[in-house]
Amino acid sequence: MPHWLKVRGFPSTPKVIPISSGSLSKEEKEVQDRAWNYFKENSAQLVSEYLRINGSTLDADRAKDLFPEYAITLECRIKYASAVYEPAQQIVDQAFLGLVESRSAKGKTVIFTAGGPGAGKSSFMFTLEEEFKDAVVIMDGTLADRVRAQINIELALQHGCLVAIYYMHRRFEDCVQGVIDRALSSTSGRTVPMRVVATKYFGAIHTVQALAREFKNEPRVLIEIKRFVSQGEPAENGTLGEVIRDTPNSLDQLIRKAYLIVNERYHSAQQRGESFPRKTYERLASHAPSFKGPRR
Repeated sequence: MPHWLKVRGFPSTPKVIPISSGSLSKEEKEVQDRAWNYFKENSAQLVSEYLRINGSTLDADRAKDLFPEYAITLECRIKYASAVYEPAQQIVDQAFLGLVESRSAKGKTVIFTAGGPGAGKSSFMFTLEEEFKDAVVIMDGTLADRVRAQINIELALQHGCLVAIYYMHRRFEDCVQGVIDRALSSTSGRTVPMRVVATKYFGAIHTVQALAREFKNEPRVLIEIKRFVSQGEPAENGTLGEVIRDTPNSLDQLIRKAYLIVNERYHSAQQRGESFPRKTYERLASHAPSFKGPRR
């Protein structure tokens, strides 16, 4: 099968860095095992229930709500978010496959969002859902996992769909602040460890470049770069060149910068008497690297 991609201003593609979410605690591993068993025993029903609730917008974070042990309280949502992520992603992947394999999908558009945590993708989703009401599926994610992204794109193409990828760009420092704000929110409270924020931000950029190289001669895939402006404001058009320019070459440096930002934000809040619970800080700062020397 030929590969195809229309893209604006892509430089040569650097080596893709694998993404790791860090190790789970013993309790989290037990929750994860139960989530996997729940998925294996009820996969068809879980996919059906997800589509009934959310329609064709696919998002692993929404799929997490189908696991009772995670969804029962806000505290559990915060505590077990990493534990149920992969089983939730499997619900999304199976739903995606079913939607693109349907006879009505041929000739229609499959949309992927891309970009690091805190980049503004959720806000941009409202625009996409209004603009592409007849899309086969809108896959709301980071595209940090190159293999999963490429498999899903190939599946869409094999079933006669068009592909549109929207990469949301925001300065890394601002993404980190956005993740912290969301963790402190009384309505969300979702915490993403800084190591995950950095690796997904970095991985998404590398994935987009890898896809550009893989599909560079194909006209049916569109990649758009969108620049986050501010909450409630429409995203602006951007270029991959500025995305690359704003991203350090070293993943180690990016990880360290993320932890320095959350440390500074936490201690500043303590000094000013602002609310920043210790438990929230500990979850954001989990899996921190050593700052005594370079990570081997």
